Amino acid sequence: MPYTYFVKLIPEKYFFFGKGSKVETGSYGNNKNYFLNGLQFPQQTSVLGLMRYILLLNNKLLNTNSTNINIQDIQNADSIIGEKSFDGSSQKFGVIDELSPVFITDPSNNHFFLRSKEFVTPIDDEELMPILRGSLNKFTIKNGSIEYSNISPFQYNLDNTNSKCYSYKDPFNEVFINETGGFAFTKDNYNKDINSKWKNQSYIFSETEKIGIRKGENGQTEEEAFYKQTYLQFRNNYCFGFYITLSKDLLPESTILTTFGKEQLTWKLIIKKQEKPPFEAIVFGAEATTNKVLLLSDSVVSPSFIDSIDLSISQITNFANLATTTSNSNYSGLDKFLRTPNQFIMKRGSVFFIKDKAKFENAINNPNYYKIGMNNYINVGVLTLNQLNPL
Repeated sequence: MPYTYFVKLIPEKYFFFGKGSKVETGSYGNNKNYFLNGLQFPQQTSVLGLMRYILLLNNKLLNTNSTNINIQDIQNADSIIGEKSFDGSSQKFGVIDELSPVFITDPSNNHFFLRSKEFVTPIDDEELMPILRGSLNKFTIKNGSIEYSNISPFQYNLDNTNSKCYSYKDPFNEVFINETGGFAFTKDNYNKDINSKWKNQSYIFSETEKIGIRKGENGQTEEEAFYKQTYLQFRNNYCFGFYITLSKDLLPESTILTTFGKEQLTWKLIIKKQEKPPFEAIVFGAEATTNKVLLLSDSVVSPSFIDSIDLSISQITNFANLATTTSNSNYSGLDKFLRTPNQFIMKRGSVFFIKDKAKFENAINNPNYYKIGMNNYINVGVLTLNQLNPL
């Protein structure tokens, strides 16, 4: 019998999810990387590692009485969390059956998913406009049960809706949309003097900048040691949320304080038993018959996916994770762990217009990554502004 839990992940204050194991050199020659920007979301492998740690802690399998935190009963630990961290192969993680993608939630437990590639705000306008596509070829859009064929890329309206063909001059406006169509901007980065319509609009993150100094192994300050680091902070009681399904009831409903993320800052976990609703019920605008696909999580795709799509409005990012085993002598010695090779993956929020469904599914469906909350996607319709409700 599976047991599913809803977990809220709440930072004590601000947070920073790093893109690499440590601060490295910059892009040109030996120049240092002075400006550090983290990820908006924790990697799914990091969340998996966090929950494996919590399961060990709850089952009293960690020796935390010494400087090195190690596992006391490796055989029992293997049965609960599996032998090693995620490596992309067909693995068993003990009692962990499945993780959902991380999303944004609020005090009412709404599910907010990132819609970063579906709306633009023209520089001289204050309207959010849904994107159709930006190719010179005519194409077909399936929106619900209605099919619009032979659409010109220069066409402004689709059935008298406020839709726009993509132009690189129009900046994307990243929004999070919940199951009822309520939306909030990602950050407060719109011009309030020009776009007065959004003056009081809700947004998810604010930024905090901090100055740091790099130290060498001997504790001495390095040359070119200064850097500026941008942290994120939730506004309006938003936080991260996700679901985890176990084969055994080993997660009591509880509130736990722990450290998490690159900077090992304090986080609060609120764990409650709750069934995971289907994505069709919690992703606004979900529509099985459309040829528009939204990525709900970062996704590893095979190169053949390019032959399956008519248009991609997407971003690529790096993906790598720490490589650990239950036999590590220091379970908290993160700097000493190996890392898996870097991969390039498609970021959550990316949008694809599909021309060959079977080819696309073959390129993206990967049960090994799906199990940890990656490679999740859903078909969605072309949203119009009058369907959305500003929060």
